[in-house]
Amino acid sequence: MTEYNLEKLLETYSEMVVDEYKTAIISLKNQEELYKPPTIDVTHATVLEAADHVQRCSSYYGSICKVSGFAVSAFDLVEGRYKQAYRKALGESTGKNEAAREADAAEATSEELDDLLFFQSAVKLFAALERAARVAADSSRKIADLVQSHHIAEVGNKY
Repeated sequence: MTEYNLEKLLETYSEMVVDEYKTAIISLKNQEELYKPPTIDVTHATVLEAADHVQRCSSYYGSICKVSGFAVSAFDLVEGRYKQAYRKALGESTGKNEAAREADAAEATSEELDDLLFFQSAVKLFAALERAARVAADSSRKIADLVQSHHIAEVGNKY
């Protein structure tokens, strides 16, 4: 693969990841309910109410996982660009000693560093949201199991 083809592939991939990341963020933002704690009264809930709750929690978990994955991928791309720009700036620096060259390179790549720090914080945020959504989805499944057990016990007691 030629260097030109590799650059075009990386550029296309970068655009795709950033576009998908933006789309995922917007769709996540536009959801009516991001997550609300279960309000199901287990003793009076129907199996359909419990299943609906499981579906909403699982859907939210899937959305968060998608955004989290794109955040990690975007972070990796931004980190690579920052490192490449820093090395280039370090090589082009005219400082007299190593500290002066590093200071020049840091100043020249401050915008890339800001992007890197933004995506690093986004990765941490979405990882935390992913863990919380996983716990909520697992809890909703347990609630559904409990509701189904109560329903089976009630039907069994009628006979």
